[in-house]
Amino acid sequence: MAYLRHHDFPSPLLDWTRSFYVAAFFAFYSEKANEPNVAIYSLVEYYGEGKIGCANEATIVGVGPYVRTHKRHFLQQSDYTYCSKRLPGGKYVYCNHEEVFKRNDDGQDVLTKFIIPRTERSKVLEKLRMMNITAYSLFGSEESLLKTLAYQEIR
Repeated sequence: MAYLRHHDFPSPLLDWTRSFYVAAFFAFYSEKANEPNVAIYSLVEYYGEGKIGCANEATIVGVGPYVRTHKRHFLQQSDYTYCSKRLPGGKYVYCNHEEVFKRNDDGQDVLTKFIIPRTERSKVLEKLRMMNITAYSLFGSEESLLKTLAYQEIR
């Protein structure tokens, strides 16, 4: 599933990064001019003394960084989560992470959303480029190399 996720195939996994800089790159990389802001999310799965819950409630599960998948996983410092719950009868199903956040449980699964104006895009991407955080450094493909060069030379 991690391999599929890195290639834009639908998956129940959410793809996170351990780097705020990589998160900023992905937030600003796409040119969605009609949206005035970008959002960067931070998830703290275990905040406090541990994680509680019951199987028939939606629960976020961290997969962690040590999975066998595409090299992008390591370049992007990826982690993954999925959300599941048990239905009556014992069958487990994937569900939306929002089910957990709506409960607002104290001390676990803390989600923070940072809103940044899209007008900062050029400034942010230039600072990230100076740190070698580019499409090429994060994807490692010939196509991403050309996108990186085009951005540097044309913009």
